[in-house]
Amino acid sequence: RKRGAGGGDGASKALAASAAVSSSLSRLQQTMAAELARSSNTAQVLESSSNTLASTHQETSTIDSRLGKAKSLLKRIGQNNWFDMAVTLLGVFVFACVILFILKRRVYDKVF
Repeated sequence: RKRGAGGGDGASKALAASAAVSSSLSRLQQTMAAELARSSNTAQVLESSSNTLASTHQETSTIDSRLGKAKSLLKRIGQNNWFDMAVTLLGVFVFACVILFILKRRVYDKVF
């Protein structure tokens, strides 16, 4: 009888231990499911960030290309501006020479 009572006590301890292990495994499964959901969310955020980064890189490349073209055009405009200024100054010089020549012919040559 002592064995039976002791054996029953051992069975209840085994059942309690089994229930504790089952409960622990259930909590572990829930924790792993939560971690899996969090990892999945993190992967989605990383994918979204990667797509945003790729888009930003493409836009930056486009802007860099356009800035290079703008720089080239501004340089060309600067060269044309210098050339226009030189032609204008040459035209003013020729005009002044013509005016002086006419004044010389009409005034200076008649007086002297």
